[in-house]
Order: sequence, then structure tokens, then C-alpha cells
Amino acid sequence: MSDAKPLLQVIDLTLTAGDKTLVRDLNWSVEPGQRWCLIGKNGAGKSSLIKLIGGITEPINMHGIIQWRGQDLATIEPDDFAKIRSYSEQFVQGAFGMRAIDLLEAVCPHETEKVEEYLNLFELQDLRQAWWRHLSGGEKQRFALAAALAQDASCWLMDEPLAHLDLHYQVQILSLLAKQSQSQQKAWIAAVHEVSLLRHVFTHALIFMPEQTYLAGPIEDVLKPEYLEAALGQKMLEAQLPDGSSYLVPALGA
Repeated sequence: MSDAKPLLQVIDLTLTAGDKTLVRDLNWSVEPGQRWCLIGKNGAGKSSLIKLIGGITEPINMHGIIQWRGQDLATIEPDDFAKIRSYSEQFVQGAFGMRAIDLLEAVCPHETEKVEEYLNLFELQDLRQAWWRHLSGGEKQRFALAAALAQDASCWLMDEPLAHLDLHYQVQILSLLAKQSQSQQKAWIAAVHEVSLLRHVFTHALIFMPEQTYLAGPIEDVLKPEYLEAALGQKMLEAQLPDGSSYLVPALGA
């Protein structure tokens, strides 16, 4: 039997903000190469959890254990943590006077070929010299995702990676991220709002159920209409495609 530690392990985690409990008694683990989507209502604690496990927020009001490769989160040095996880958030900020290319070059200093690779992957070549403040929300999002992948960490943490993207880019970006994760054996954890495309992209799901209970497991086991209806509070329909695959969509008027 292997003694290998999971890439990420969360044990008996409870997180509070003031008098509100955001996460209660969560036990969860992530292995290399797994692609996890986090699903739940707004305010369920998805973004707070991603920021906490990513070391973006201080674990001030936390009880429990968070470990990366068997090491407690609080003891990991920043330089080492940058190799373990990258983080991309929903609302991407940029400094005044910043050009779009600066975000990638900050992650890949003196690595011209790598910068070009990710500009090409995300179809951003023509925007490299644009002022950050002049970019659309979707363009900023694509640059942020490119930078997250270019960091070459073992796990990508993403808070609403499809925010600000139109349907064309949602499909394209999800497919690209899934292929990159699979080919490079990168773990991917994303808080998501749009559920219709998830079955064909992610391998696992963590669903934030009512009364702060959780459902976690392979996507084919947990991404079912009845579970999503309970978690999101809306009726879900399962549509079949000609190739036999299916996807879930909210019922109109639900």
C-alpha cells in the first residue's frame, strides 16, 4: 500500500466570518491531475475556501487542518508555495500604467518563449501592448488565466474562471484548461457558477449542499439533477446530445 500523501488534504475544516459559519467540518482531498469544480449558491463559501487553501487569506477564523503534500499550510514558505499552487480570481486588478503583457512577464521573467506560448494559447498576441485599463473584462480574464498556467504550479486555483467571458470563450477556455491539466497532470480546483458544461471538463465535484453539508466525488456520481437542485435551489433538466452524452441546464422559469 502506498504512503503517498494527497496533493491537498483538508481535515475537519471550519471557517467563520464574524458570527457566520462559511464552511463547517469539511473533509476533502485532491490528487495530482484531478479537476475539481466547486458548486453551490452564492455565499455558500466556495470563494472563501479557495482563498483559504491558496493562502490568499489568513486562516484567522479557521479550525482544522489544511495540508499541501503533507505539509501544514502555515509552514510553507512563499517561494515553495508558488510552485505548489497558482491563483486566479474573478475580479482581476491591475496597477495604473500597467500593460497587458506585464502580467505574464511578472510570472515568467526573462522567459520570452514561455510568454509567447501562453499568449498564443489564449489568443492574446494582438493585445500584448494594450493598456490594462483599456481591456475588456473578458480580455483581462484571459490574461489572468494565462498567467495562472504560466506559473507552472502543481495546482490551479480559480475563482469563477468563466466570469466576463462570452459563450464562445467559455467553451474554448474550459476545453483548453482541461487538456492542459490532463497532459501536464496538473490539479485544477475551480469555483463555478455555470453548470451546463461541467460534465465534459471536470473529473470531480465538491457540492455545497444545504445546512453546510458536502457531497464530493467523481463527476459522474455527484453531478446529478437532484443534487444540483438541492444545492442551488432551482429545477435542473438533463438534455441528451446526439452522441449519447448529456448536460444539465436550469429549467426555464424555475
